Amino acid sequence: MQPPTLPPPGSRADISGDGPWLARKDWAAGKIKSNETSQLTTALIMAVVLGGIGMATCLRLPGGWHKVGFSTWIALAFLVGGLLFLISFINGLRTRWRFGHCCFVPSGVPIPLGGVLEGTIQTDKPLRLEQDLRLTISCIQQEKRGKHSFQSILWQDEKCYSANASFIETEPGHIAIPVRFKLPGDQPECCRSGRVSVCWRLEARSQMHGPAFHECFDLPVFNISSIPAPDPGNDDAIPAAGNNNADPTAGLLAGVEEIRQDQNSRIQVGIGPHGQEFYFPAARNVGDALLMTVAALLFDGAPVLLIRLAGRDAFALIVCSIMGLVFGLVGLLFTCLALNAWFKSSRVTVDSTGVHAHDHWLFFFHRSRDIAAGDIDHFEIESRSSSSSPNGAKACWDVQICTRSARESGQAAEGLGAIILAKNIADKAEAQWLADQMARALGRQPFPARA
Repeated sequence: MQPPTLPPPGSRADISGDGPWLARKDWAAGKIKSNETSQLTTALIMAVVLGGIGMATCLRLPGGWHKVGFSTWIALAFLVGGLLFLISFINGLRTRWRFGHCCFVPSGVPIPLGGVLEGTIQTDKPLRLEQDLRLTISCIQQEKRGKHSFQSILWQDEKCYSANASFIETEPGHIAIPVRFKLPGDQPECCRSGRVSVCWRLEARSQMHGPAFHECFDLPVFNISSIPAPDPGNDDAIPAAGNNNADPTAGLLAGVEEIRQDQNSRIQVGIGPHGQEFYFPAARNVGDALLMTVAALLFDGAPVLLIRLAGRDAFALIVCSIMGLVFGLVGLLFTCLALNAWFKSSRVTVDSTGVHAHDHWLFFFHRSRDIAAGDIDHFEIESRSSSSSPNGAKACWDVQICTRSARESGQAAEGLGAIILAKNIADKAEAQWLADQMARALGRQPFPARA
């Protein structure tokens, strides 16, 4: 596969003379640092701090290690935490040794909301892919409620480069990976207001033997539509939003079959006796199922721990019982989600008459739904926050039907009235391909993918 032609780099100068995109030095310089660098430093600091506290606690244990008590468990907890951060630090060092330092160089700063994100991920060591390279751009909202922080994805898009893709070597040992995404204009810009903040994040990851390639960059995405356009005669001007340069990533994209193979997709598509069949087996997204299981165990175990901590004190027992009830209800919700992720399978049959969906939970429960062709407006995919990666949330995708009644009543524009056929699809390209295949089986043209 021939390497692409990279877009010419734009100016990293501020187009208005002042702006929030100058708040970070790497933003102003036009070479955005990877978040992995700061996380490496954080891991080392936490390893030293937790390990030091654990060792100091061990030296001051009354009666020594043979007398197990509350202080012993506290010391062990600090030591284990320090060890985990030390392992994370060592893994980070191995990654840096293999791939070197990475940065993202956008074609212009700030990146216009509603425009085009163009640039390159630059490494100072060679990058040889073993599996597909996945680029994901996300608009992430973080909200603090009390002592807890909640994260949700407002918008996300991704591209998958083939493992056989060839990248430009800008200089010996230095690789430039082209990036191009069309950004929506109806999402918030980067901001921080009170307990709510919004950030735009570009993530690149590829699985390999040994340390995996994984880099994250926080992007300066701002609404600059109200800022006057730069002088056309200035060669250093920022390219206008929505420029029509050829997409340098088009020749690098992996096909759906390659993506399904690399992702070890268990979704089966074939011709059945009553039409085209789509089988979605149970536990098809193991990461999502594991996350739900861990959450269920934590919340289900919290009431037992609270009751034990309360002891015989009446007031403490009442307070812990109320808190335990709240945790128990949340745990029940996560338990249902975990059971659904592990044990629910679906078989969808599509022919010219309509869609026939059959859901099964093990061998005990089942549900059947029939949707006539006349009631179907189109098939589409919808993203939702799922599991969390080290640098943010990851979306999984649902394949769903938008009905004619929902479209006519205006509910479709608000994301209401959809009939979900399959959940927890880890890859956007595969989900869109499945929706397109269902449309063709019904005798319809695929519905255009959402931006």
